[in-house]
Parts: sequence; structure tokens; C-alpha cells
Amino acid sequence: MADCKAVLRLRGFATAPFADTFSPSPVTKKAALSLLDKNRIGQHIHRSLHATTIRKAMVMRFVGLIGFAFLILAVALYFLVVVPVARETAFDELAHTADKVQGRVESVVNNTEEIAWIEREWARTGQIKFGDYQGFAQLMMPILHKSATIDSVLFADDRGREMMLLRQQKGLWRIRITDKQAWGKRQKVLMWHGTRGVQSEEWIESDYDPRTRPWHAGAMALISDEAVHWTEPYIFFSTKAPGITASVRLSNAAGGVSYVLALDNSLIDLSRITSAMKLGQRGRMSLLAPDGRIVGLPKHPLVQNDDDIRKSVLKQPADAGFTHLANAWALWESSDRPYNKPIPFTLEDEEWLATFVPVRLGKQDLVIVATAPTRDFLPGWILHAAFLLVGVLAGVLVIAAVSALLAARKFSAPLEELAAASARLAAMNLDEPVYTDSSLTELRGLAEAQERMRTALRESMSSLERTNQELEQRVDQRTHELAEREAYFRAIFEHTAMGIITRDLLRKVLGVNAAYEKLLGYTRAELEALDPALLMLTEDSLRAAEMLDQLKTGTISSYSMERCYR
Repeated sequence: MADCKAVLRLRGFATAPFADTFSPSPVTKKAALSLLDKNRIGQHIHRSLHATTIRKAMVMRFVGLIGFAFLILAVALYFLVVVPVARETAFDELAHTADKVQGRVESVVNNTEEIAWIEREWARTGQIKFGDYQGFAQLMMPILHKSATIDSVLFADDRGREMMLLRQQKGLWRIRITDKQAWGKRQKVLMWHGTRGVQSEEWIESDYDPRTRPWHAGAMALISDEAVHWTEPYIFFSTKAPGITASVRLSNAAGGVSYVLALDNSLIDLSRITSAMKLGQRGRMSLLAPDGRIVGLPKHPLVQNDDDIRKSVLKQPADAGFTHLANAWALWESSDRPYNKPIPFTLEDEEWLATFVPVRLGKQDLVIVATAPTRDFLPGWILHAAFLLVGVLAGVLVIAAVSALLAARKFSAPLEELAAASARLAAMNLDEPVYTDSSLTELRGLAEAQERMRTALRESMSSLERTNQELEQRVDQRTHELAEREAYFRAIFEHTAMGIITRDLLRKVLGVNAAYEKLLGYTRAELEALDPALLMLTEDSLRAAEMLDQLKTGTISSYSMERCYR
């Protein structure tokens, strides 16, 4: 093929270099925007599902606010009035009941001491003497019949002789006679009936010696015969029952003998006194020794009979299972044992009160303990006041609800009209004017603003329609012009005698006219398969490649050159 020359003019363009940043790709940005839109839509749906009307919201807030105010008032009244009144009432009741127990115990003490003094006078005058057990029994039985706590009476001397009269059941009395010098370990025991006399007689062996008993030793150690000795609570030798003994001494009687007369008081009987005392609904009265041992048991489910009393008496409260008493005693001891003062403590998450009252018993003080839950002493008017408060609250809530409805109607009706107008504006329904007859300045201003918005939107829509019509006309005209120009340039491209070929930056054929195909003698399909560099001379191919690289890098925007084709 003969060599030909043709002029090639390439139009170049600048390509944007890659930016060295971490900005997200368009796909990532699109995904992020999509996720953000979904979150906003989800929030909007959530708010929509939980939306409420103005009337309902105002009613609920009015009622809630008034209910909360009543709740605050009720709590304040409870802690500032009810609780102090309940505590004061409880302490007064505890003190009053403790005084009752104190009076009963002092009565027992005084009665026992009076009987002891009477017994001593009978011994002084010879009405009681050893060997005359029948006279001893006949003198003492009527007195013991009248005593609720004295179970036995003892008459002993400093030589080891003793007569004891012990109350039994069914009208029987047990008389025990001891004479250590004459009989040694032998004792005579008689069963005596109050009206029929001796019922039985027997001899027993025992190491018992009255002179070693605490009531005897204590009486002999008294400074004066006018004093009374009270033992600490202990277990009786004969009955093995818990008790406490009062004893007096008669010194230098006939023959220079000193006598001791003693009365045994059963702690079981004392427990009957303390457990029978009523103190509110769950209050309890107890009598304790100075070391904390139980002398008189409280009313408690653990105490049902005399056997239960025997098991618990003379034990520490904690060991006997009386938690309330153990807690109160421990707190009292840690507070330096204050008497006649209320001491609050907690039992099973409930406030209890305790008060401690002393009762004198010889040289020792027994302690009366009154315990009760504060709640049991709430005044009776509290329940009526609670019902009244509930009634007042219900009435106020009804009035508040009605007032809220009326107030809400004043606000909600105009707002509902404005909401409907907003919906019409959103739907671009701009024909109906916005108006409200509310007397509220803010709502009227909002209606006027919406009306101005409606007017502005309507004017804008009209202007937009005119603009759209003009744009459509311009687009039609421009489209027609472009079509004519395209047809014009297409005709030039196809029918010109100059060969023309267009390629992209990758040298792919985009278009080729018949003149070019005729010039080189290749069809378009053949040109697409051929490397353009093979059609040019080597020096022209290198020059073209260099210009193309500058075009790609943006160094030049276009170039023109002549080259020779094969």
C-alpha cells in the first residue's frame, strides 16, 4: 500500500487525580445515609405510635400532678404526724402496762414479805415449833391458799432441822421433816389432806441439808431480823422447778436457837402474770433478772403450757428463742441501761418499741421489759382519716379531670383546626383559607402565619407552573435544535471526503466514517482489531504515544500533529 499522509487532531481532557484522603466511597456514603434515614424513620414511627392528644395529655398531667401532690401530703402526714403519734401512744401504753406488771410483782413481793414476818412472829410466840407439823400445816395452809405464787413454806433452824409444807394437787399437801442431828440422811415425808389429815407417811434417804440452801445462808447473813432476804432465781431442790425464795431470820430464840422462815415463789406463776398481760395486738411483757435471764416469760407462741415455761425460764432470751426480747435487751445494755425511756429497735423490717422498768426485790432489781410494734398503736382515727383522704382525693381528681377537659378544649379545638390546616398545606391543598376563632393571641398568630404561608405557597405554585411551561417550551425548542445539529454533524461525518475516526483514552474505536475506511483500506471491524501503532511509522507512533500520555495526565488538553500511515 502506498504511503499516505493524514492530519490527526485529538481533543484531550484533564482527569482528576486520586485524592489521598479517607473520605468514604459513594457506595459507603449511600449506605450510611440510608441507615440514618431508617433510624429517623424508626424514631418517627415510634413517636407516632406513642403520640397522644392534647386533651388526654392535659388531663393525665393534671390528674398526675394532683395525685403526686396528695401523695407527698400523705407521706408528710404519715412521717410528721402519724408516726410520732403512734410512737407516743405506744410508749404510753408500754409504760402503763409495765406499771401494771410492776404493781403485780410488787404486790407479790409485799405479800410474801408480810407472810414471812407473820410466820416469824408465830415462831417467836411459839405457835410454830418443831415436832408440831400439824399445827404448822394448819397455820400456813389458809395463807398459802390466798397466794397465787407461793408454793411452799419452810421453817428451819441453825442445827439442821426443817419442816416444809408444799402445795400439791387435789387438796393435798406434802410435809417434809428433816433433822440432820437425829436422823442424818433420813427424812420423813407426809401427805396431808386439808380436811382428812394424814393420808400417807414414808421415810426417804437424802443428802439435803437446809443450812446449805441459798435462802438459809442469805437469811443467816442478814444484818437485822427486820430485813428480808431474796435469793436470785434458782432451781428448787425438791420440785426441780424454777423459783425465787424470800426468807427472814429469828435470832436467839428459846434455847439460843436461830430460826429461818422461807417462802418459795414459783417462776411459773410469775410467768402466768407476765404472759397474761395484754399489750396492744402483739405486745409482750417479760420479767428478767439483772443478768438477763428470763424470770417471767412473755406471751409467745413458744409458750403454751407449764412445761414450756420450765424449758425457757432462767435462760437468756436468745437461747430461749425470744428474738424480740434478745434484740431489745442487747440495745438496752448498749445504751447504759436507761429505765423508763422508749427504745426503738427493728424486728423483721418493722419498728418495735421497748421500755424497761425496775422492780425492787431485796438487794436486787428485776427488770420488767415491755415490747410492742409501733404499728399496733396507730390511732383509730388514722383509718377514718385515710378513707377521708381517699375520698377527698377522688373528688379532687374528678374536678381536676373536668377542669382539664374544659381547659384542653379551649386549647385543643383551635390547635386541631390548625393541625388540619397544616395537613392541607402539606398536601398542597391551597384553596381553603386558614382561620381560627380562638381568643388566644399565640394561636391567632399561628393561624395568621399559616395563612401567609398558604398565600405564599399558592403564589409560588402559580409562578412555578408558569416557569415550568416556559422551561418546557425552551426544552422542546432546544431539543429540536440539538436534533437538527446532530443530523447536520452526522451528515458531515458520514459524507465528508476527509477520513475521521474517534477513539477513547484506551484507544477503543468509538466511530469511523467511510472516507477513513476507504483511505486505509480497512473496515471498522478490522480497525477495532488492529493496534493503531502498527498503521503509523515508528517515529510517528512514538510521538503520538507521548502526546497521548500528556493528554491523560492533564499536561495538555489537546494536540495536533501530522503522521504518515501505511
